[in-house]
Amino acid sequence: EIGAFCDTAPRPLDEHAVIAGLVAGPGGLAERLEPALAEAFHEGDPPPPSSGCSHGDGLARAAAARVKVLQAFEARDPKKLLPFLGWLGPQDRSPLRPDPIEEPLFVTRIEDAVDCTWRLALSRILRIEEAPDPLERLPGIEPRILGSLVHEVLERIARASWGASEPPEDLQEALACDPVITRWPGARALERLTGEIAQELLAREGIHEPGLCRLICHVALPYIRRGQAILTEETERYAGEDAKSGCIGVELLGEATAVLPDGETLRVRFKADRVDRIGDRLILSDFKTGRTALGEAEFKRKLVQGKNLQPSAYVHGVESEGKVRARLLYLHPEVDEDRQAAILKKESSSADDWRNALAPVRDAWREGTFFPRLTDPTGERSHDPCRFCPVSSACLLGDSSARARLVELAQGEREGPDLRAFGALWDVPLARPAGGKREARS
Repeated sequence: EIGAFCDTAPRPLDEHAVIAGLVAGPGGLAERLEPALAEAFHEGDPPPPSSGCSHGDGLARAAAARVKVLQAFEARDPKKLLPFLGWLGPQDRSPLRPDPIEEPLFVTRIEDAVDCTWRLALSRILRIEEAPDPLERLPGIEPRILGSLVHEVLERIARASWGASEPPEDLQEALACDPVITRWPGARALERLTGEIAQELLAREGIHEPGLCRLICHVALPYIRRGQAILTEETERYAGEDAKSGCIGVELLGEATAVLPDGETLRVRFKADRVDRIGDRLILSDFKTGRTALGEAEFKRKLVQGKNLQPSAYVHGVESEGKVRARLLYLHPEVDEDRQAAILKKESSSADDWRNALAPVRDAWREGTFFPRLTDPTGERSHDPCRFCPVSSACLLGDSSARARLVELAQGEREGPDLRAFGALWDVPLARPAGGKREARS
């Protein structure tokens, strides 16, 4: 049957392989794929002698692996797909990734794991990056670069206020220090500083367009001025009552602990953008430059779903006699003043909601279930962050067969520690705060 298609006209070997795959499936492709790959590599450079292999060895392995993947995808049993859906194996068999108990993860890694463990594995563990195409698009203002610029400017202004002294780098060290009033530069000096930092950031990205540098500075300055206005107003409000109000550090490293339901203690690292002592309150801020600001109810819902966990890590990483407040501080100039901060109090019951994500992330990490989150947990909608994923070209995104098998696996029986870990992490975004209604798995 395959020959009937292939004998109608002379064809290159890759077309023979394609026809064989279409007519007879992976079984028919097996014996034709290796010659097709050999033909494609015929004029390629041979591997170096020190590698101990030839093109033939590598092509045979590549052809066999491809056929194996196709057979797994065509099988009705979704468990056969596990090796190709991010199952990297248990922690004790994978020395490439740190043990979350022995080497505490940063809270941002936990958020990344809830969002998509496959992206986390590619970008943070294997450190894979997609090669940029210089002809794909013109340079522009990326939100990532804009956010870095705003953060860096606010950090340098605060650090300069220490003068000749070295500001603390560790949160526990900073808690023992006296606050320092931030000395804000004038308008011209602020513009120069922003321009210098913008040039540095763009140069790291390989961008040397002076017009783009001026443009990103023009966009960033309103964010910086809003941050200045908020922080200055807070300090001045309490200046008469407590002369010690002010900043005690920026970009401070800290560590929080949480006792999980099974009694194990998980340590979580974090970095606070800025910490201020204002009156009798200790305020830890995480600067946000996005346009969307969370209201109180939405903020609490995000916490229990494993998102925006920085404030939870902040309040659990501080021992203080006064009031402890952690917040997402929104610097976008279009955010309304009544929504400029999402605040978490240490004594609030919501401060413990982050544990809903900690145990599933720990278990999935230990079992090596780094799956691509191709849909939302209900299996009905696409996963919104996939639109901006930097490693989407190395993902099964858009493959309806893989998506169906993944949802079938999530909604089926969860036998064994790896599938239980997978299922628990899959369900985290379905959670609701206490008193709320949990979404059902369909």
